[in-house]
Amino acid sequence: MTPDRFDYGAAGREYWISERGEIARYLVTSNLADLRRFLDEVEDFVDRAESSEVEDIRRRFGPNVEWAEHYPVHWQDVIGAQLRQAFIVSLMSATEWHTTLMYEATRALLQVQRAPGRRPRGTLGRSRQYLTRVAHYATPAADVWNSMESLYLVRSILVHNAAMLDRSRERANVTQFIGTAPGIDAQSGFLTIRKEFCVFAHSRVEEFFAGLHRGFVDLCQRLEAAG
Repeated sequence: MTPDRFDYGAAGREYWISERGEIARYLVTSNLADLRRFLDEVEDFVDRAESSEVEDIRRRFGPNVEWAEHYPVHWQDVIGAQLRQAFIVSLMSATEWHTTLMYEATRALLQVQRAPGRRPRGTLGRSRQYLTRVAHYATPAADVWNSMESLYLVRSILVHNAAMLDRSRERANVTQFIGTAPGIDAQSGFLTIRKEFCVFAHSRVEEFFAGLHRGFVDLCQRLEAAG
């Protein structure tokens, strides 16, 4: 099932009220669990490969090895960095897909096509406007929505600007975000992502979807009570 192919309207308002978003909850929980396993396996692989090469260098050069010249920095700075970027891109792609699923299900419930006023750009902006202003979701909290939008900006810089922050129109917003988020900085104008940031981003996305599903269930209960 994909958000662009599933006929939400045909499923019927009664279906969504009784279903309570359980399919969407299952899909996102499974997807996020798979992504966390990928991250853990990647980090374990990089750490083991780095340690193995360090030991090999010790055997070759002895206890007085010049680490500034021989340390295998490529495992963290090249291979690990590229895999972490891939993780963030995949995580935010999944976030976009599952947010669309909840947005479309909510529209089918309310049978209101769009929020009044100017429509924001992007999936997260449109969904936030509709779910908070039309469906009156109390969760996720505003700071969690803000985190999702900031994480998506990071994803866009990785995808469209080859991690170069200086070329982004959102430089000021992203700079402010990375000043508060762990495991990310902008050395020499390029985003550098460490494991801590991936763990932080994954946890924040989990929190976001827990809030979305609470909002959906609350809406179903309100509609059910109203008859």
